[in-house]
Amino acid sequence: MGVDWDEGPFYQSQRTALYLEAAKKCLANGTAFLCYCPAEKYVGGDHAEEGTAATKVRRVTRCSCRDGILPLPM
Repeated sequence: MGVDWDEGPFYQSQRTALYLEAAKKCLANGTAFLCYCPAEKYVGGDHAEEGTAATKVRRVTRCSCRDGILPLPM
């Protein structure tokens, strides 16, 4: 491919402070929000069990946390 390495390697675990500052900036300017919804609300993703149909299909749900409304406790 002809790629010349000019620096690195970089390890994500060593850049945590950089990522934390970027996340704080996104929260402050409104481009990100904290979600307090239970993982069960979302089908698929990290909460899905291996081998189930839910691992292949992801349902996108609009979260009320995005609007600044905390969900009701279950």
